[in-house]
Amino acid sequence: MSTYFRTIPDDIEASARIDGCSTSRILWNIIGGLTAGAIK
Repeated sequence: MSTYFRTIPDDIEASARIDGCSTSRILWNIIGGLTAGAIK
């Protein structure tokens, strides 16, 4: 699972920060949303 997290581009996090997302929102909404398919 940690390998899957490493494949997520850093640009996604950087874009979310520019849009004003907090760390918890990035983890829950963006990273969590992207990894939901891998968890199921």
